[in-house]
Amino acid sequence: MLSDEREEMLPALSVVYVGTLPPHTGGSAVSGALLLQGLACRGWRIASLSPLTKESTHAAATFDSDHPEMRIERFEVPAYETAPNEPASDDYRRREHEGIAAKLPQLIEEQRPDVLLAGRETFAWHVPEFAERYGLPYVVRAAGATTIGMLRGQHPPDVTRRLVERLARAAAVVSPAAHLARKLRSVGVANVLHIANAVDLDRFRPRPKDGRLLQQLGVGSGDRIVVHASNLKALKRPLDVVACARIALERDPCLVFVVAGDGPLRAAMEEEARRAAIAGHFRFVGWIEQDEMPAYLNAADAVVMPCEDETLARVYLETMACGRVLVASDIDAAREVVDDGRSGLLFRTGDIQHMAQKVLMAVGDAALRDRLGREARATMGRHALAPALNAYAQLFRDVAGRRPARGGSDAWATSPRSC
Repeated sequence: MLSDEREEMLPALSVVYVGTLPPHTGGSAVSGALLLQGLACRGWRIASLSPLTKESTHAAATFDSDHPEMRIERFEVPAYETAPNEPASDDYRRREHEGIAAKLPQLIEEQRPDVLLAGRETFAWHVPEFAERYGLPYVVRAAGATTIGMLRGQHPPDVTRRLVERLARAAAVVSPAAHLARKLRSVGVANVLHIANAVDLDRFRPRPKDGRLLQQLGVGSGDRIVVHASNLKALKRPLDVVACARIALERDPCLVFVVAGDGPLRAAMEEEARRAAIAGHFRFVGWIEQDEMPAYLNAADAVVMPCEDETLARVYLETMACGRVLVASDIDAAREVVDDGRSGLLFRTGDIQHMAQKVLMAVGDAALRDRLGREARATMGRHALAPALNAYAQLFRDVAGRRPARGGSDAWATSPRSC
């Protein structure tokens, strides 16, 4: 791995990214933004073509104006695709392709990229066509949900076959988790490189609970807070949080469950909480800005994630970086970062009694929380942002070096920006 000082001495390149960015609420959008902003601040020439909906036009404009270090173009989609483990309709994919086709050629002509980067597997439907037209190498960042859907049989076999073919033609497919890299290879994608998902350890760090936030949430000084953060789709098993609360509250009536996020199962969660007469112990706060996440996580006595399957959820890393206790289902993704009983707690997936037991264990023992939190924070060095940026930079240089030199890139190199 290159040191940061050595990395900054190397020439910068030009990258055009096709993928999600905020205000899209998926992890791929946050990861993409961290990567692009980090490279741009090192002097790389960065441009993005990202989806937006009519409803998010203002939020997208705000995000774009806050990031002048990179060029951001947008194309309209009818809705954000937040559950790519299930295939989008043919009409959605057609409209997505039309939006990309209308803007990407001009962006390539103006930016003269060394590499095209697809921000998650779904964009591999579109990027190869333009990479081949312009003689450019392309890299795909496999966010994971699509691959999980393919492996679970949620995509028709012919759709899986065609998408795997596109992934296999890429110069590289980057997996943010080791277990996902193995799974990609198992379906015939050999060109997989593992670069671990990264978190900003300066932003996500241990802090005292924010009194103003607790007051805003209506949480008393004696209450214990359990946070769940997700897009509330079936794969995340959010209804398990309500079922767990029903059991745990019998033992500890001072628990408050804060649900950060939104999605198809939010209404069902609220209804189940009402039926169980525990709605007063829930706070549904909807989607919150990424800048607010550290405060919510640091307010937690435990963060519970009952996911059925996962790549490497950002909330895992953000929770552990904040020195809070992650209570997660015992799946490949969680085992990749959590040593059960040492840096977090794992429970049997779908076992509500076991889940409630682990939540009560975490919230009921301050010394245990402190020990697990300190160890969790200590393990996050391997998920620091700078090494991940170095690894991506090296990959892009390797990929760009495989095509005939055409000049121009070195002239774009600038001093690292103040970001």
